[in-house]
Amino acid sequence: MVIETEALFRPYAPPANMQALLNRLRRMNMPPRITRDLLKSIGISENIVPRLLATLRFLDLVKDDGEPTDILRGLAGSTEDEYRQLLEKTIRTAYADDFQNIDPSKDPQERVMNAFQRYTPRSQHNRQVMLFLGLCREAGIPTVDVPRRRGMRGKPLSQTSTRRTAPQRQLQTTRIAAEPASPSQRNGQYSPAQFLGITLEDAAHMPEEDFWDVWSAVGTVFLRRAQRTYGTSQQGDGSNSSETAEEDFR
Repeated sequence: MVIETEALFRPYAPPANMQALLNRLRRMNMPPRITRDLLKSIGISENIVPRLLATLRFLDLVKDDGEPTDILRGLAGSTEDEYRQLLEKTIRTAYADDFQNIDPSKDPQERVMNAFQRYTPRSQHNRQVMLFLGLCREAGIPTVDVPRRRGMRGKPLSQTSTRRTAPQRQLQTTRIAAEPASPSQRNGQYSPAQFLGITLEDAAHMPEEDFWDVWSAVGTVFLRRAQRTYGTSQQGDGSNSSETAEEDFR
């Protein structure tokens, strides 16, 4: 029964959090354990931490005690080309049963959703599919649809934007285009439609709850990097734990 339950489980961490963690591990020294406290100390929201750990275990990136596996160590020490290849192999192994029934390069999200209907937890099918498609995109596996959540509570950003009048939309576009490009933007690393690698399209299709979790995590990383670059830090605001975590990853 335990084996059957595990076989029917699919993780549902926000793909942006998973991508950010993998990219961070590639820039830092591998810690001896990927623990709840470590993830929280680097800015991961407490309610996201269990989902992230479950995803790491599902992909066989960490053992039950949080120790990194050889697969995760290989991803962390890989070149850009090797990273995509290793991640694709990891995803196809973990989702082997699913790739026998669906092809994300040909099947729309509705078909993927239907294939995931049998998995647990049943209340998280939307997020399970978002993570699956998000991981595929991160590994360079073509997908027909951009990962998006259906039936999300509240009104999507796209609906809100359609209420703007044409002059308002034109003004917003003009402001974006007129913003002076930073050195990284001029070098082609980012466009005005991106912030730290997160595109407007990604944000538009992200559940609002997950967006604020990712925004908080990215903000923490950005602030710590700025403080290290200019040799400043804020005292008495709880930043010490984050600084300690950063040292653990160096």
